[in-house]
Amino acid sequence: MRLISIYILLFWSAVSVAQEERSHARDGNDDYSEKNYAGAIKKYEKALSVDSNFLDAKYNLANAQYKLQKYDTAASLFNEVAENADDKKLKSNAYHNLGNAKFEQKKYQESVNAYKQALINDPENEEARYNLSYAMRKLREQQEKEKKKNQDKKDQNKDDKKKDQDQKGDQKNDKDNKDKNKKDDKKKDDQKEKDKQDQDNKNGDKDKKKKEPQDGDQKNQGKKPQPQKPNPQKLSKEDARRMLEAIQNDERQLKRKLEKKKGKAVDTDNNEKNW
Repeated sequence: MRLISIYILLFWSAVSVAQEERSHARDGNDDYSEKNYAGAIKKYEKALSVDSNFLDAKYNLANAQYKLQKYDTAASLFNEVAENADDKKLKSNAYHNLGNAKFEQKKYQESVNAYKQALINDPENEEARYNLSYAMRKLREQQEKEKKKNQDKKDQNKDDKKKDQDQKGDQKNDKDNKDKNKKDDKKKDDQKEKDKQDQDNKNGDKDKKKKEPQDGDQKNQGKKPQPQKPNPQKLSKEDARRMLEAIQNDERQLKRKLEKKKGKAVDTDNNEKNW
């Protein structure tokens, strides 16, 4: 009799717990219907605190989180229900709503995968089929947009690289031009210096010529007069006589001067000779 009483107490205890969790779940459903999603969440959480494996309450809790746009939390709860549910209908609905949460996050590839699982578990889920088609279209658009973005980025990098190369080229050209200008300026300066030096040399030569004698004069100054060699010529008898008379006359005059100094008269006639 005691054993039977224990079984009866355990049965009524289990029934009482089940009634409590379901009561909280029903209250949550009422709030959900009235769009009081925050109130519904509290009721569903109370139900799950009594029984954490109460998948219906967890599924509805995920829906309430979804309505409040808490897509990460909702997706996590839908995934738990989908993985643990034995009922194909509940599993399909959980995957379908998981796809909706991923879609809202623009995670189109994950959304497509979830919709496919929904159809696998319930091929007659037409809403999942429609949403799968729409999600696939959005995925293609996203991929094309991403591809274009990558291409634009690649082109931009290419343009930036070209601009960088052009800039470096311009800088190099500027440097080359500056170097060339420096060389040209140096050449001009060197040429000016050379022209100035040449002009100074010319002016120096002119001054030197003014100060120094001409070549001909300089040569004459450095030389002693050279005696001219006699150029013998044949004399006629008459020329020879005149020259002899001139010599004799010079001798007589010299002799008279000498005799005069001595006080003697000089007989010039005796000294004459007849030719």
